[in-house]
Amino acid sequence: MSVNEVGLQNIISSHEYWRLRCLGAEYREDHYKKALDEIVNPIKYLQAEADRTGGTLNGYFANELSNNARYLKRIAELALIEVK
Repeated sequence: MSVNEVGLQNIISSHEYWRLRCLGAEYREDHYKKALDEIVNPIKYLQAEADRTGGTLNGYFANELSNNARYLKRIAELALIEVK
């Protein structure tokens, strides 16, 4: 390889590296936004999970979970763990 080819390869590699870093940052941002939305609207996500699994949502239980600080904290903790 000539010096120019090596230089071009380094530029391409650098560009690809930063592109992938940006994609990773976008993924993390989307992931955290989804977790925050789930904390703000837990019943929506509980209903979606019930629909996905073919179950039904118990309204009383869903309301209790939506007001349970430990449950909401766990959503945030899982979001942080999954991105690492």
